[in-house]
Amino acid sequence: MCIFSVCIMNILDFKKNVKRFYEKFMIFSHFFTVFYSFF
Repeated sequence: MCIFSVCIMNILDFKKNVKRFYEKFMIFSHFFTVFYSFF
C-alpha cells in the first residue's frame, strides 16, 4: 500500500513536470515563431 501511494505521487509529480516542460516549450516555440517572422 505504501509503495502504491509512492507510485501515485511519482505519477502526479511526473505530470506536473510534463506540464511545466510543455509550457516552456510553448513559450519557446512562440518566441521562435516571432523571431522567424522578422527574418
